[in-house]
Amino acid sequence: MNGKTILITGGASGIGYETAKDLLQRGARIILVDYNIEKGNQAVKQLSFEIGYNEKNIRFMECDLRSFESVRKFAKLYIEEEERLDVLICNAGIAWAPNFLTKNGFNTVIQVNYLSHFLLTNLLLDKLKQCRPSRIVYVASGSHRTVRSIDWSDAFTQFKNFRLWGAYPVSKAFILLFTYKLKHDLYSNDVDVFAVNPSWVWTSIHSPMREAIGFIPFIICFPTLYMFKFILALICNAGIAWAPNFLTKNGFNTVIQVNYLSHFLLTNLLLDKLKQCRPSRIVYVASGSHRTVRLIDWSDAFTQFKNFRLWGAYPVSKAFILLFTYKLKHDLYSNDVGVFAVNPSWVWTSIHSPMREAIGFIPFIICFPILYIFKFILAKTPKTGARTSIFCAVEPSLQHSHEFYFEDCAVETVSSLCTNHSLANELWNNEKCDMYRAPKNSTIKLLSILY
Repeated sequence: MNGKTILITGGASGIGYETAKDLLQRGARIILVDYNIEKGNQAVKQLSFEIGYNEKNIRFMECDLRSFESVRKFAKLYIEEEERLDVLICNAGIAWAPNFLTKNGFNTVIQVNYLSHFLLTNLLLDKLKQCRPSRIVYVASGSHRTVRSIDWSDAFTQFKNFRLWGAYPVSKAFILLFTYKLKHDLYSNDVDVFAVNPSWVWTSIHSPMREAIGFIPFIICFPTLYMFKFILALICNAGIAWAPNFLTKNGFNTVIQVNYLSHFLLTNLLLDKLKQCRPSRIVYVASGSHRTVRLIDWSDAFTQFKNFRLWGAYPVSKAFILLFTYKLKHDLYSNDVGVFAVNPSWVWTSIHSPMREAIGFIPFIICFPILYIFKFILAKTPKTGARTSIFCAVEPSLQHSHEFYFEDCAVETVSSLCTNHSLANELWNNEKCDMYRAPKNSTIKLLSILY
């Protein structure tokens, strides 16, 4: 990046600051832009302390995105004083705003996140074209998917918007629409345009939350948000034994997808977060029924058309969970992520609710009374059944344990099939699982299968 000049809005903290630090180390000249002069100057000093740099390679400039006048003033100064602009990173953004409208009369979140970046881009476009090949990068958000329609009569004020996140998702949808159009319009000018989703990052974006939503909603919502900042344990507990619809819309056996494939996908998508919060743990709820599985037909593994067991695909799904746990336990041990599978034994829960629709009325009236009798003889309560999951999630002595399967808060053996290295690798490498696996690099991309 030597000789390149990169402008980063919101560069004094959070994602923008980390972006600036990385690009400085690559030799780029960085223009940090922020409305807070004190914070901007402090960021420059902090960067100097952390990595050191040539004084000519960094500059702080003030710009308040809540004011179009400030944006125009900044752009004019930049054009007059800076020779180059190779990359424009529109990173600044807010999720909450104490003042609903700016002095320009627009929703504050919409103006900061989209309108001012729209204006800034257009004011600096000639400079970007002069330095081509150049790039524009907008920071978007996965929350844009919650926007189903746009009311243009209220688009930039959002008076009618009562979403939990207010105007934030709409502002990010606007960013993506703008990116989509610019990508097409500027392609022939050798100016590349991109939008990125950094996922959920805990930054100062949440600071104005209390003033924006009020004290009572704040004390209700903030502890929940703060809790989700960390993932110390992922407990994959959800499961079904019966399903009225044999296949999901993705084309897989419903029981297999709910019990195994979706947990496989969820684990991979959250793996970086678990590694960041290590020591952390993953707990899968398995079942003793896995012992009834003697072999796996890979040609039918995820559809189970050939499966005529009384319990259908349920035992197979739990065998897959154990094979996955066995492989993950080995692969993640050095990352300080503990992986366990638990057998809660037979617990009477709503897992049996779809039984009638799944097997039909006649088999149901034969089987259900028998199950109901055994409920009083053998079944545990949900409270008792949860004990082993809790034990594996919190017991300190298990963090570096090589054991991976537990029942009644104690180590239990599994069938030889579920500790078979070649089967575990086959399951991991199976071509139908490839569409679920997250990339091996540190950036987890959203997989198309989710949408």
